[in-house]
Amino acid sequence: MDDVGFMAAPDCYNDRSRNKEVSRYLHLGNWNDESTMRNIISDIQKTYNIRGVSISLIYKARTIVKYENRLNVREMPRSVSIDGHCILSNSSLVLFDTTKDWRTSKNPLVAGSPYIRFYYGVHLKGSQGSTIGVLSIFDNIPRPDFSQQDVQNLNNFARTIMSFLNMPYQTNKTNKRNGKQHETRFSHEKPNITKQLGRATSRGYNLTIFDKDGSGTSYLANMNEMNQCTSKTVVENTVSSTHKQAIVKRIYGLNTIKQGAAAICRIIVANEKVDYACIYEVKVSDVYSIAKDVATKNSSGNTISYDLKDYTEAKISEKFRARMLGASAEEPCPIAHQYLRAAFESTNGIDYASNTNSAVFNTGVFLTFHKSEKSSFASRQNVGSGDIRVRSGGFVICVLNKSPEDRIEQQKASRIFDYSRIVRSVYLY
Repeated sequence: MDDVGFMAAPDCYNDRSRNKEVSRYLHLGNWNDESTMRNIISDIQKTYNIRGVSISLIYKARTIVKYENRLNVREMPRSVSIDGHCILSNSSLVLFDTTKDWRTSKNPLVAGSPYIRFYYGVHLKGSQGSTIGVLSIFDNIPRPDFSQQDVQNLNNFARTIMSFLNMPYQTNKTNKRNGKQHETRFSHEKPNITKQLGRATSRGYNLTIFDKDGSGTSYLANMNEMNQCTSKTVVENTVSSTHKQAIVKRIYGLNTIKQGAAAICRIIVANEKVDYACIYEVKVSDVYSIAKDVATKNSSGNTISYDLKDYTEAKISEKFRARMLGASAEEPCPIAHQYLRAAFESTNGIDYASNTNSAVFNTGVFLTFHKSEKSSFASRQNVGSGDIRVRSGGFVICVLNKSPEDRIEQQKASRIFDYSRIVRSVYLY
């Protein structure tokens, strides 16, 4: 301390085994899902009205900052980081005023930018039980206290982050953030579900309805149909009409689609004996380049009047957004957008399996139970520029199990799909 003017963070007694587990998380593909991680950081900032947030891994002599806001550093010596002190605590470290603590009063992060005065950090626990890093919040203004509820909330955020990191992740592209390449097995679309769904129909409504008998009848979202849940089932006799009617009555009194989605997820977990369920709303906006000589406007002046698949030359950009509507657990586990998009772009859904069988959830299925029709718009006022924007959206049900052996078979997936359609019949007009 005499040499540097502050106390350098000491090493842990179990660093050898701890570093071994940290190495498993250093280059996970999950870190590439920036939108999910940024959403978590945003939620933390709103919850605590805090200036800065940091998610870091402590590996050997380095503190590697995976995501941060207002810390403005991607890596630092472990001896300098306050997170290095945090991992030596039982589970967390709170400093109401860093300038009054002898360990940190002259620390470069306190004496200089970002001028940390208040700090609270909680452990990030790996799947083997070791502390691999720290989730911390900080401010440049001291705080007088930190309630027990605040402590619990930040621990919940830490568990959410680790649940996300322990989820299987699929990518065939180079991990630009960490310079590594990772791969998780994505299995094929669920077999035979397509045959049972029948053809998709939509007449006069911005909905996609699967009709088993092929009649093509449009869906009329009137009050009688919602109460009786009489719209055609995806798979015959998967959920009895009496049972569905009871569920409709149960969720019909709920005010919002979020409450209804959470209720359906809890029902699925209880009835189908699965470990976790959640429902996402997804929105897709893709920009394509097309041949200029086929781009024409219709009477409205901005909608492209041609068949996209016939004239598309190349996709210029893509934007995929997703928000969780409801989950079976009080501490929701975020789903990587790669899974949601793969399910949304498939005919009916996908299932997956973890490569390592050591994730929190190792098997599952993702089913799209509603899709809006694609709409095409001129990306710029001058249609002759050859750019168009294609928008679509829908809803995906995600159901997961912890055991690698507990695969979700076709019949159970069909029942889950049937449950999900109840949300559509009550809340989607």
